[in-house]
Amino acid sequence: MQLLPSHNKRTPHSLSLRDAVNQVFNESFWDPFDILSPMYHTAIIRNAFIPNADISETDSEIKLLLDIPGYDPSDITVEVQNNILFISGLKNETVDKEQESEMWYKKERLHGSFQRQFSLPSEINEDDITCKFKHGTLRIIIPKMAIQEDVSNVKTVEIELE
Repeated sequence: MQLLPSHNKRTPHSLSLRDAVNQVFNESFWDPFDILSPMYHTAIIRNAFIPNADISETDSEIKLLLDIPGYDPSDITVEVQNNILFISGLKNETVDKEQESEMWYKKERLHGSFQRQFSLPSEINEDDITCKFKHGTLRIIIPKMAIQEDVSNVKTVEIELE
């Protein structure tokens, strides 16, 4: 007759004390980041891609660097309208004939679309904005100038390969 249950026999649904306490803490506390950044939280849930951006400024220009790995420059659009910079891209999933017959266990490579928007100051020259794409990094240089007279038109900026 066994008086104490054996601790080395576990059912698949049993939790260790540590796992149970961690689960209680995870389910009990409010996550402030859930409300502060709903776009980022939604992107994590959907496995969406949001390019990281670095923004710097000098007296003569504003520079944006965006990491967009795996995208072709022809699939990226950069537009300026009403002093808002719109950057979007679309990457379609490519499937070879060999891949169609394979059984997938995991797919983590990103495909789909993304969009970022940045408010710009009114003292920029939309006509002289340049974009360069090299090794998965999009570099956008926005020269500062006088205020544009007609801010209602849309200007598409071409991306050059470096």
